[in-house]
Amino acid sequence: MAPEVKEEQKTTEHGKGFELMKRNRTRKTVKRRLFTILLLVFLCVVFLIIAIAVFFRVSDIEIRGNSYYKDQDIIDASGIEYGKNIYLVDSSDVSDRIVEGFPFVKKVDLSRKVPSTVVLELECEDPMCCVEIAGEYFLVSRGLHVLERLDNADDLAARYPGVKRLIVSGVSEMIVGRDARFDKDAYAADLNTIMDTVSASDIFEGVTTVDVSDRFNITLIYAHTVKATLGGTDDLELKLRFLAEIIKDSGTSGGTIDIESVEMGYFIPSTGERYD
Repeated sequence: MAPEVKEEQKTTEHGKGFELMKRNRTRKTVKRRLFTILLLVFLCVVFLIIAIAVFFRVSDIEIRGNSYYKDQDIIDASGIEYGKNIYLVDSSDVSDRIVEGFPFVKKVDLSRKVPSTVVLELECEDPMCCVEIAGEYFLVSRGLHVLERLDNADDLAARYPGVKRLIVSGVSEMIVGRDARFDKDAYAADLNTIMDTVSASDIFEGVTTVDVSDRFNITLIYAHTVKATLGGTDDLELKLRFLAEIIKDSGTSGGTIDIESVEMGYFIPSTGERYD
């Protein structure tokens, strides 16, 4: 019986040794594969770094959405260097430079066209109204952002013929490149609401003057021939629709219109009367 036991022990030890060799071989295979994968990743990273360093250099800057400035002026102000890697161009810095230097530009989106083009997509604000202060004319956008200062009315009319006249009160700051500021926050908030509502109305294209010097007594002048008193901001959208119907029904007749209440409007025709 003893020899059989010894033989069994040898067989068991041999099996354990074979299993150990198998595990060691598996570990070596896994390590070899892992090393190969890491080496490939490393080589890919090195290749990518070299490719980025050698290629993808700025050779062209494309400007889109620019309505008010020369493209070259935008490029010069952007700070983008020709020959610099397109992926190293700081989009935030470029945007800040352009928005700060060009008041009509509200926003700049930077994108890249491989291999060597940087694209600057500009979002520009259109002038909507002009505010006159002490003989100076300040062009403002729908959001009351100050876009430009002009010295005389003739220059304004020649360059921006469709701009409306906006009459306001309590101006504390009117600086090009910034939002207009007023003495009272409540007035500024109401003014923004009024201008949003008026500019969205059907008659806004024909409006020549918006007088909000008293926000409780809003006055519009339409085509220089109709003067409409709208009262305060209550039901303003409805009042504007009412006004549009009156103007439509009156045809070419001028006159004054009182719509301080949506319940009743008054139209007094006049001939040859002109309102500025």
